[in-house]
Amino acid sequence: MSIASTTVLGSDLFTVSTTQEHELGTRAVFQIKDSSGNPASCEAVYCKSLATLSANYLTEIPLVRGTDAFQIDAHVTTTTAAAIADTVGDKFLAGVPLVASVSGDYLWVAVKGLIPLFAGASCAVGATVHTTATAGLVDDAVTTHEVRGVAPLATVGGSNAVTDSYAFHDIFVVKIS
Repeated sequence: MSIASTTVLGSDLFTVSTTQEHELGTRAVFQIKDSSGNPASCEAVYCKSLATLSANYLTEIPLVRGTDAFQIDAHVTTTTAAAIADTVGDKFLAGVPLVASVSGDYLWVAVKGLIPLFAGASCAVGATVHTTATAGLVDDAVTTHEVRGVAPLATVGGSNAVTDSYAFHDIFVVKIS
């Protein structure tokens, strides 16, 4: 994915700020380019980081849970997913920060459209992906929590890597077993 984007609402999808520029939960569509330079779009939600987050790793996006709405404190693992969605059918919103951040940063988190996503070695093109024991990593090996709404656009080769993926709708992590 290219680091060039169109400025939307006075912000750039690929930057962080220590100053809040928009209301948390604001959504915007950004025009970006895929890894081959082709134009695409990405919808993102404006959030606050409460921890160190890596770019392209799956995170939970808390919605309405007290005062932490749209404040991200960790990458998703199978263990953290089980703590949030512990009954079959339970789900929560997830997204992918496109830049690294530290606690206190404000940033856009991708939830729909073209999204570079950290995926497991040999994760197949178009595969249904699941949470793993590794923070923020998704893979096509089945676990108790499925990551719905996003699929890799190419097979990941050899080792864990960031791959262009596409989310047709908001990304949700759902307990399936």
